[in-house]
Amino acid sequence: MKILCIVSSSFAGGATFSLLNTLHGLKSNGRDILVVTPEEGFLCNDLNKLQIPYTLQPIVFSVWPPLNSIKDIIKFIPRLIKNRVKYFIAFSHISKIIGNWKPDIIYTNVSVVDIGYNLAKKHNIPHLWHIREYSDKDFDWIYLPSISQYRKKLNDSFSISITYDLKKYHQLGDNCRVIYNGIEDTGALSGKNFSSDKIIFVGRLTPNKGVLEVIESFAKIAPKTNYLLELWGNCQQKFRAKLENLIEEKGLRERILLKGPTNNIYSIMQNSKAIIVASKSEGFGRITAEAMQNGCLVIGKDTAGTKEQFDNGKQMTNEEIGLRYDDEYSLSDAILSLFNMSENAYLTLTRNAKHVVRQLYAVQKNVEEIDDYMVKILKGKK
Repeated sequence: MKILCIVSSSFAGGATFSLLNTLHGLKSNGRDILVVTPEEGFLCNDLNKLQIPYTLQPIVFSVWPPLNSIKDIIKFIPRLIKNRVKYFIAFSHISKIIGNWKPDIIYTNVSVVDIGYNLAKKHNIPHLWHIREYSDKDFDWIYLPSISQYRKKLNDSFSISITYDLKKYHQLGDNCRVIYNGIEDTGALSGKNFSSDKIIFVGRLTPNKGVLEVIESFAKIAPKTNYLLELWGNCQQKFRAKLENLIEEKGLRERILLKGPTNNIYSIMQNSKAIIVASKSEGFGRITAEAMQNGCLVIGKDTAGTKEQFDNGKQMTNEEIGLRYDDEYSLSDAILSLFNMSENAYLTLTRNAKHVVRQLYAVQKNVEEIDDYMVKILKGKK
């Protein structure tokens, strides 16, 4: 099987980590893979290690340019034209690659890129779309030309949704399989971090990831605990200044620490008592599953992918595998509940969570299900 994989970024994000696990497994199964990416970066470094070839093409998101400011309005048409030019350049170049390399299937790693769909139509080969995000809900993106037209394309392809909730949201039918992301088993022990005084937040520091809610909630109960809150992730300079001002305003400069990005997140999880996952619409919540795998208790917003993971855990174990919350006030209550939690209760939660991740989100399970689906697609089955 020859797989042409189209990705939207080489950035070290959740979609990239999930893709690398999958590609490693597919290559081990003897699949021939060529990756198309718009840039050099983290992804390319790991592709080199895996000896998977890649080519650079100007892949762009199939979304409308933003309209969040006067500057955006002024630059709307130029940005739209620029993106369309990039699109047609990439389409022409990749079409030639397809003609020469002759892949059996085109596999697109995110839902917001439709060039793979259109190329597959032109060359009359199957297209498999990996649906990893809500896009409009979690990034404020607006599909081009419209979400209804985009969903028609999704349903005209084969697709993989990383949660049942995403499948329902995008109104996907029988051509869609739900296959959870694969999470590496680190072998970390659950409960060794019970005595830690650190709570962490990990991810892009943006309003949609809920970081402002986390700071406000933590501030409410900070005098009642001895916890430190560490915020790990990339942050735009303007928003970082806003966070610093808020932390200063709350008088918590020594208790809430802006730490920046890290390549050592597993170690940080293993030495932190809990992680707060506050995203308003997390597609899957890879960071949630990784924390569970590393014995770090999850305090998660009871919505979207985070809720589905909690629900899966409760169905499997008949118990909660983390602490759910709904709003700023219930998040404060959850943090306080953690502070008053017994070691035995903490161990039960984290051990159950790790068991669920091992059962549902194993990397090998993910690879086998995706490989099986591709084989069935090529045999004309669903």
